[in-house]
Amino acid sequence: MAVERCAGYSTVAWAKEMGIPDERIMQVADPAAMLQAVRAGRADAASATVFAIKDLADKGGDAVELAEPFEAPDFTKGYSGFAFRKDDQDFVDAFNAVLAEFVGTDEYLELVEPFGYGKSEVPDAAVTTAELCAG
Repeated sequence: MAVERCAGYSTVAWAKEMGIPDERIMQVADPAAMLQAVRAGRADAASATVFAIKDLADKGGDAVELAEPFEAPDFTKGYSGFAFRKDDQDFVDAFNAVLAEFVGTDEYLELVEPFGYGKSEVPDAAVTTAELCAG
């Protein structure tokens, strides 16, 4: 089985981190080539960000399908960043507390659903900035 990924994309490193050997990773130039490889049977699956892969599945017609439900590994979740002045630590702490309470709630999911997010794309609120920045 070949798992297809675009050359240079983070999904190549993720595949290796998940234990997929190099000989089972096909790298192509762009998302259109990913879709062509799966549709033609040269690759068994493709991997990209949630939005890119949903778009490819929509364009793929009956020849492809989106793997659902799909639980992405934590290190593949999309984490957003916010910048604060260093002397605003009290505000940062308050912001983080509210964010931790809000992310993943029904209200949150209702707000992000029109943009293609679902429960499987909700980042883990327990993951810290320091952990993400450590690699």
